[in-house]
Amino acid sequence: AAAWVKYQNSLHYADAVLGMLVERMEREGLMDNTLFILVADHGEAFYQHRGNYGHPLFLYEENVHVPLLIYNRRLFPRPVLFTGLSRHIDILPTIQDALGLPGLEGQEGISLLAERREQMALLHTSWNDELLGLRDGRWKYIRNGVSGAEELYDLEVDPIEARNLAGESPGIAARYRDVVDKSS
Repeated sequence: AAAWVKYQNSLHYADAVLGMLVERMEREGLMDNTLFILVADHGEAFYQHRGNYGHPLFLYEENVHVPLLIYNRRLFPRPVLFTGLSRHIDILPTIQDALGLPGLEGQEGISLLAERREQMALLHTSWNDELLGLRDGRWKYIRNGVSGAEELYDLEVDPIEARNLAGESPGIAARYRDVVDKSS
């Protein structure tokens, strides 16, 4: 409980400091000419899954789900909520799209503002074991590269990743195993 309180306090402090930055930029007339982007590099776990504390150990949603806020009231006079799957590699194309800049040759990622096909998000951590995985719409697949153990979750019906469906849905697990193997 003490760690959770400290974490909450750090979030409140970061929010207050961010607010001071935005207020200062507003006072100096900089916000209209600034594309403000706020993103985290990882989530934070508090034992939602056995042994999962901090952020580098596993690939569950509490570890990999992060906030992303892109703000400029001239470019976005009304809030736009992106409800699909996004990846960090989609941030640069989104910035380019918002500012009307061309993409770079060979650049990865897809603008969150463009008409787009849903993309898989590949996941990896090697803090304890080598874990490889992906998120594909409603599905989350995780494979332990050391033991070979597989996990498959349907996040639409099981958002807390409590019921591993890998044994019940071997075809889906095999499809995602092939994608993960080809990506590593």
